[in-house]
Amino acid sequence: DFSVSADVTDSAGETRSGSQMVKLGFTALDLHVGAPQWLEAGKPFSLSITTNTLDGKPVPTEGTFLVHTLKGPETPVRKPFTGAVASHPSDPAWWAEGPVAAEGSFSTPAGGNVTQEVTLKAGAYRVTVRAKDRYGKECKAPLTLLVFDPAATRAVIPVPHYFKVKAPSVEPGETFVALWGTGYAKGSAFMEIEHRRKILRSWW
Repeated sequence: DFSVSADVTDSAGETRSGSQMVKLGFTALDLHVGAPQWLEAGKPFSLSITTNTLDGKPVPTEGTFLVHTLKGPETPVRKPFTGAVASHPSDPAWWAEGPVAAEGSFSTPAGGNVTQEVTLKAGAYRVTVRAKDRYGKECKAPLTLLVFDPAATRAVIPVPHYFKVKAPSVEPGETFVALWGTGYAKGSAFMEIEHRRKILRSWW
């Protein structure tokens, strides 16, 4: 990121200033892919693909996307207590890619945003979106997805612990839905519901 500033003084001695932020990169395209936090097995969801210039202006672009299954460890691996370690098997973002589960092409309009509907089984996946900037350079954007089956009695993803909420907030009278699980053969979690610093309910 660079900031370009200019000060101009007119004949009356009055000075005016202006500045502009400029972003430079190896490509001229800012490519991004996103997905909802709650991903349910067998139910379609939308991948959101955005294409902008480095200065954040929408730009129409054509590209492709691939969804690979991920090969996790045979048993869950806990994260090290000493901090994050690159390529650690506890993080699905570092797992090796397996077969392709879904693929397609996209074309973002002038607004620079398009959605692609995908349906996946329970498991871990990596989405890779590819497109070329106006100079022909390839850009890619990866995204790790964890898809769960709320009705399952065992998790198929070998992670020690996960906790997902269907919606971060609900209206009075609505139902709050959360999903907890572990990739170990068995495990337990202690749950608490707190309201205004008062524990309303606690259970295993």
